[in-house]
Amino acid sequence: MACQSEPDIPDLLAESAQGDKNPVHLKESSQYEFSSPDRTFLLPAELTEVSALTDLGDNTVASVQDELGVIFVIDTQTGGVVHRLPFGGNGDYEGLTRVGEKLWVLRSDGMLMELTQDGSQFRVEREVVLHIEHVDCEGLGYHPKTGMILVAPKDRPNGSKEDKDRRRVFALDPATGQLQAGFALDTSKKRIVREARALGIDLPTRKTKKDKEKVDIKVQWSSIAVHPSTGRFYALSAVDDALYVFDKNSRLVQVEFFAGTEMPQLEGMTFLRNGDLVVVSEGRGGPSRMQVFVAQPRDSE
Repeated sequence: MACQSEPDIPDLLAESAQGDKNPVHLKESSQYEFSSPDRTFLLPAELTEVSALTDLGDNTVASVQDELGVIFVIDTQTGGVVHRLPFGGNGDYEGLTRVGEKLWVLRSDGMLMELTQDGSQFRVEREVVLHIEHVDCEGLGYHPKTGMILVAPKDRPNGSKEDKDRRRVFALDPATGQLQAGFALDTSKKRIVREARALGIDLPTRKTKKDKEKVDIKVQWSSIAVHPSTGRFYALSAVDDALYVFDKNSRLVQVEFFAGTEMPQLEGMTFLRNGDLVVVSEGRGGPSRMQVFVAQPRDSE
């Protein structure tokens, strides 16, 4: 499916970057009614395989899908696609984030592309190859407090049993294209289970062959985002139908499970400037969906 360039498209990223200079004063903490989204939209067929989101304006987000080299601009008030801007050929595009006046796209094989808007299309200015052991990268985000791009692999690392249990998020400096030492988020399945129990969070379970009950989560990142005021990491795991929330020390603070029938494959999320959270699900036997959760003030942590 080809995408035709559109005339008279405004400079979307310049407007977004200007908005960054006038930040909305958010409550230090906020919460979301995940059981009752404020708005739900069915996305058009061209976004059935939607794979990522990033913020643009107060009421717009940019998205990609995992086949076409096209940036889709979506209105979060209506769910409609307002612009389509091509940037390249077909490919397995899984991640998208905005850094100032640039967009960064992540291909599943670890290739990053820095994009700049050129009228009715985007132009690839730079390509960065991630030299990491992972071969299936899906999550891409931006940390506004550190200025780092976040890369969240879906597949497990190689190595020992302990190594394979780890769940990490890499940090990349957009100025140099270099990965930073250490990890932005560094946890493990065992740690998540342990911290969930301490918080009284019920995780799904299954019966083993010996009829014992075992926690049944896989924790394979499909999207990563950072809350604009608290700095907490929000990470989606599509295979678990779950959103995991961590503090700056990689400590689990919250887990939310989505209804698989309504959001069957959680693929992307982003925060708007006012703290509202936007989440998209790929379509599975039906249309893809977008849900908007309005930030509500929390009385206390």
